[in-house]
Amino acid sequence: MRETFRTYVRDEVQKFDSRALKAKREAIATQVTKRLKNYLNTTPFNIKQVVIGNINYPSIVAEAVEKKLAAHQLLAEKETQKAIAKKDAEIRIEEAKGIAEAQKIINATLTPNYLQHEAINAQLKMAESPNHTTVYIPVGTNGIPLVKGTK
Repeated sequence: MRETFRTYVRDEVQKFDSRALKAKREAIATQVTKRLKNYLNTTPFNIKQVVIGNINYPSIVAEAVEKKLAAHQLLAEKETQKAIAKKDAEIRIEEAKGIAEAQKIINATLTPNYLQHEAINAQLKMAESPNHTTVYIPVGTNGIPLVKGTK
């Protein structure tokens, strides 16, 4: 009886894909019940119902499934990292475009007089700094004087 039952279960289980077994437990149980009732028809045994509880896969199958799930998770993580890197690159490109645009605007409005004004302001700040006792300012064609002093 035991071997017959196992044979019927194996026969029905083989009809389904391993991923669908847990979802098809009812169908398997129904078919096994029918086959057992036919087998035991001439005996005093009466089968009411076969219930399939847990379906345990061999350890090699369980390990393969775990490895596959881990690989899928790693792949999803890499895809996320790729998307983040792509967005970071887009941000850097937009920042570079902004800097380039700002430089174009500055270069368009930059005049020699403005540059001279900025140079004089920078030299005044250095002259007023307590860290410098002597400030040498080159004399150029624009007539900026040489300032020498102590504090």
